[in-house]
Amino acid sequence: MHLYCQANVGMLLAHVENEEQYTQIEKEKKEHARQHGMIRTEISGAEIAEEMEKERRFFQLQMCEFLLKVNEIKIKKGVDLLQNLIKYFHAQCNFFQDGLKAVDNLKPSIEKLATDLHTVQDEERKQLTQLRDVLKTVLQVEQKEDSQVRPSTTYSLHQPQGNKEHGTERSGFLYKKSDG
Repeated sequence: MHLYCQANVGMLLAHVENEEQYTQIEKEKKEHARQHGMIRTEISGAEIAEEMEKERRFFQLQMCEFLLKVNEIKIKKGVDLLQNLIKYFHAQCNFFQDGLKAVDNLKPSIEKLATDLHTVQDEERKQLTQLRDVLKTVLQVEQKEDSQVRPSTTYSLHQPQGNKEHGTERSGFLYKKSDG
């Protein structure tokens, strides 16, 4: 950007100088004509063109230098952008390749862990099944023994009525104080 500003200022100065030179040449020609007793209101283009040829060439040179610097800036920006894009691409490739290597290194451990997990689950299931079978047989044996010792001890939803001779019966009134 700095080169662009310098070139732009240089071109602008050359243009301003070119206009000043034109005005100066015109004044010089009019003054020269007045000194010799001639009155000139206009200077011909051919006269000024000859004198301005050097200035035009200089201005064209400045314009060419300006355009070359602008082109350099554009190319540099494009190249810098492309170089940064290439660096980004390489960084992404390296990142994903490293990730793939890490996954490949972990794959055998994960497979072994999955196999071990299935083995442990199968063993736990077998142990629980064996424990369930043992508990069933123990409960069946206990139920047989209990049925032989106590022929009819079953759970009843209602409480036993008890023996009325020993005072389990109540009689009387429940007095309640009225609210009104």
